[in-house]
This record gives sequence, C-alpha cells and structure tokens, in this order.
Amino acid sequence: MDSSQQNLESICDQIGNALSLEIDNSNPAEILGKLNELTNLLSTSSHAVALAEMIYSEKLMQLTENSQYVKLSATDKKMIFAGKAKKEIYYVTLTERQNKSITHSIDALRSMISFLKQEMQNLPTN
Repeated sequence: MDSSQQNLESICDQIGNALSLEIDNSNPAEILGKLNELTNLLSTSSHAVALAEMIYSEKLMQLTENSQYVKLSATDKKMIFAGKAKKEIYYVTLTERQNKSITHSIDALRSMISFLKQEMQNLPTN
C-alpha cells in the first residue's frame, strides 16, 4: 500500500472518529467544542475527497494501460474496472459522504447554539 492510500485511510479514520463522538446537546461548551473540531476538519475532509479521487484516477489509468483489456468492449471494461478498483471507489464514496456529514453536523450544531442562546434570552430575570 502506498503512502497516499495510508494517508487517506488515516484521515478517514480521524474524521469517522470525530463524527461518531457524541456530545451533550444541552451543554453549550461541548457543542462549541464539537463545532470547532468539525470546522477544523472540514479542510482536511476536502483534501481527503481530492486525494481519494486522485488515487482512483491513478488506478483507472493503470487499468486502462493494461494491454489485456484492449479488446474488451467499453461496457466490459467498465464492469471489470469497477471490480478491480472497488477499494478506490469505496474511499471516493466514503470521503464525499464524510465531507457532507461534517457540513450537515456543523449546520446542526449552529442551530443548537442558536436555540440555546434563544432559550437563555427568554429566561425570566428576577
């Protein structure tokens, strides 16, 4: 396994761990901490998407250059290449979904902060 693939897998693990870490939704400090963590991971996630696409493109190039597939139809090549590049396809899909999940989680956390802020403003003062 080359270093790009190892790097990609490490990034995906890091993002997966961050996304799966649960917080107390009624604790503003935890919400803000999670929001900061995910915001910081967003650029890393974007890098992972690009890296996964690059690795997949390299795999397709290697398969295309292989003379054993020259006489196959485009449909047959597509099916064979999809099977031979299944790991690369998996990481393209995973990184795209993790990136979307981070974005949606950030939006949800911002909504929670707004809700808690509104609740605090509506508390009766004595």
